[in-house]
Amino acid sequence: MKLSKLALVLVVLLPFIIGVGCSDKSSNSNDDIPAELLGTWLFSSGTIGGEPMTIDNIEYVDESAVTHSITFEADGTYGGTEYDESMNPVSTMSGTFSVKSDTLNTTVVEIDDVPVTPIESEAMTFEVSGSVLILNSVDIAGQPVMAVVLIYSKM
Repeated sequence: MKLSKLALVLVVLLPFIIGVGCSDKSSNSNDDIPAELLGTWLFSSGTIGGEPMTIDNIEYVDESAVTHSITFEADGTYGGTEYDESMNPVSTMSGTFSVKSDTLNTTVVEIDDVPVTPIESEAMTFEVSGSVLILNSVDIAGQPVMAVVLIYSKM
């Protein structure tokens, strides 16, 4: 299943721009961040509209990337790293996040150490079960998309 260029870019950015609402961190304290969410999570699988996600329908920032990870810190910052086949880092993103109930609110502020206009998205929920993190989205930046489910394993 092929996606439009815009949808592909959004799916790639999805792990890095997950969330709902605004990036106003004053509305959610770091005390709301569950300890089990903290740490580094490596992408293991996903689906788009119920179909398995493959490297062919993911377009990373760096063309040599084949997978990615997300690291959530207790201070409300996070980073995303794309890796090549040898697990060498090839691209990074960073930003801030907060948690309200089962929803992550994030804002990307840098891509490859270059500041960007803050990027936010909407309607991403999360679930942590042991060493598995599941992110689930049905719209991005207020625009409906096919349901996207991303599954990560704790590193």
